[in-house]
Amino acid sequence: EVRRVLAPGGRLLVVTPNGDLERWLDLAERLRLKLPEGPHRFLGFRELAALAGPGLRLLEHRRFLLFPAGPPRLVAAVDRLAGGRAGRGLFQHALFEKTGRAAP
Repeated sequence: EVRRVLAPGGRLLVVTPNGDLERWLDLAERLRLKLPEGPHRFLGFRELAALAGPGLRLLEHRRFLLFPAGPPRLVAAVDRLAGGRAGRGLFQHALFEKTGRAAP
């Protein structure tokens, strides 16, 4: 649906739990360290990129613990202070851009 309604050059930002660490997310939920989400299936990066499909080009993908965006040094510092390591976060964001030409 996004590919249909997004104009060429338009961007889509997706922020989601990092499905590549699903067992840790499930454990955090069982230990009541995060809000229960009910029945769900977390998406790993490859599945997220595959769902974007043709017509959307990946511009950026990053995993993070707590702080999703901002100057890279600040983001890394916040994640380190929270006990995470860059690229190992419980969450991820992906920025896509619709390819193709704009209508005249």
